Amino acid sequence: KAQLSSSMADQAMRDGKDDLAIQHLQRTIDIYASKTENEATLNNSAMAYFSLFQLTGDPTALDQGTAKVEQALAINPSDSILLINAAAAILEGGIRDIIGDKIDLKLLKMSGSIELLPYLYREQAIQQSYIERVHSDPRIEKACKYLRKALVLAPKRSDAYDTLASIYAYTRDDSALRDLLGRIEESNPDLSGEIKQMQEYYAGTKDETLRQSVDSAILRAEGILSAANVEGGVTLAIAKASLASQLTSASVLGRDVSPQRVLDLAEQAYEIAPSVPVERWPSRSPRTPRCCPKPDVHSATVTF
Repeated sequence: KAQLSSSMADQAMRDGKDDLAIQHLQRTIDIYASKTENEATLNNSAMAYFSLFQLTGDPTALDQGTAKVEQALAINPSDSILLINAAAAILEGGIRDIIGDKIDLKLLKMSGSIELLPYLYREQAIQQSYIERVHSDPRIEKACKYLRKALVLAPKRSDAYDTLASIYAYTRDDSALRDLLGRIEESNPDLSGEIKQMQEYYAGTKDETLRQSVDSAILRAEGILSAANVEGGVTLAIAKASLASQLTSASVLGRDVSPQRVLDLAEQAYEIAPSVPVERWPSRSPRTPRCCPKPDVHSATVTF
C-alpha cells in the first residue's frame, strides 16, 4: 500500500497536481508509521517526507525526514544509500541556516542549495564570507564525512562525487578537488544511467514526457512568481530567474516561447538583485538548439 501511494504521489507531481500529491504523500507517511521500524521503512518514510518538503517548502517535513534517515543509518551505518540520503538532508539544513531569512525558501518551494548562495552577493568580500561559512559549518562537514564514507563503500556511484565536487568547488578547496579527481580516475564511476538518459534526450525518444514535466514546472513557477511579487527582493529575483529557466527548457523541447518574455524576466531579476546567476541570463537564447545541454525540468523544486 505504501509503495502504491508513493507511486500515485509521483504521478500526481508529474501531472502538476500538487495538492493531490501531498495527500498521497501524507498517506504514505501514515502507512510507514504503522509499520515496524527498520532501515527500509525508515528510509522510505524519509523519502516521502523529503518529497513533501519539495512540494510544500515546510522545513518541518525536512526535519522529520532527516530524523528518519538518521535513525535508519544508526541501524545500518555502512549502507551507502542511507549515507547519501542522510548527507543530502544534513547538507540542506546547513545551507538553509546560512541563507537564513534572506531568501524565502518556503515560498519558492526550494531547498537550501549551494547554487542559491551566489544570488546573495556580487562583492568579493561578501562572497568570501559565505565561502568561509560553508567551509566551517559543522553540519556541512558532517554531510561531507558521510559522502566520503559512501565513496569508500560504493565507489562506482556517481552522486556522492557530484555533491562533494560542488561543495569543494564553492569553497575553493583545491586540495580536496584534486583528491576527489584522483578517486574518480581510480574508481571509474558508473555513468551508464546518465549516458543512457542523454542518449534518449538527444534522440528525442522522451520528448513528450519531458514536455509534460516542464509544462507542470512552468505552471508551478508561474504560481510561485505570483506569490513572490508580494515578497519582493532576492526571493522575487530567483522566482523570475527560475521561470526564465523553465521557459527556456520548454523552448528547447519545441514549445512556443516568447524570447522577449525570457529576456524581460532575466533583466527584471537582475534589476531586483544584481548577482552572477541572473547576470548570465541575457546572453542565453530561449531558441536554443538541441545541441545544448539537457534542460533542467526540476529547477523549481529540488530532489534528494
